[in-house]
Amino acid sequence: MRSDRRLTLRVISSELNLNRFTVLKILTQDLDTRKACAKMVPKNLTTEQKASRRDVCLDLLDCLEREPEFFSRVITNCVQNPH
Repeated sequence: MRSDRRLTLRVISSELNLNRFTVLKILTQDLDTRKACAKMVPKNLTTEQKASRRDVCLDLLDCLEREPEFFSRVITNCVQNPH
């Protein structure tokens, strides 16, 4: 899978002689991948992505310290995970 990210569940399940749902479970739960643009990709973040997330979190903490009611004005779009 890592050498060819274009592999589909159907191809992988056929090559391994496994049920598609079994392959999906292995990819998502055991190998910690997710589907993006019809491809399974690892959830690993780059150093830049980690730094960006850290900076955003620090900014939010700074806002919260300066204005304790800051998060009461934040609107989020929460989507429940079906699993």
